[in-house]
Amino acid sequence: MKISNDLRWMNSGPLTGLGEIELEALQPGSSIMPGKVNPVIPEAVTMACADVIGNDTSITVAGQSGNFQLNVMLPVVAYNLLKSINLLGNAMPLLANKAIKTFKVNSKNIDESLSKNPILVTARS
Repeated sequence: MKISNDLRWMNSGPLTGLGEIELEALQPGSSIMPGKVNPVIPEAVTMACADVIGNDTSITVAGQSGNFQLNVMLPVVAYNLLKSINLLGNAMPLLANKAIKTFKVNSKNIDESLSKNPILVTARS
């Protein structure tokens, strides 16, 4: 989820976002924001991760519901664990191949932002 959200922020723009990278355009942009590229793969992966977090909560509650050597909630543990493995197993190759592997670095925006960074005052003194 962290990587997906970082990709979304780094791709934000075109006018007021960070614009540090340009994700591959996989879906038409916004009709009210020409030039905008929707980060559909990172958004989809973020949703899959949210589902996995919910499954983890369910597994945690089920694990706490056992008594001694008996836990009647083992089926829900197995179901949610397998569902999470399946979700992430499908989502990660998409993120790797359709977002991370194909994005382009926008060096001009990065250099411009870096030149405005106040830390440069410290470095020069």
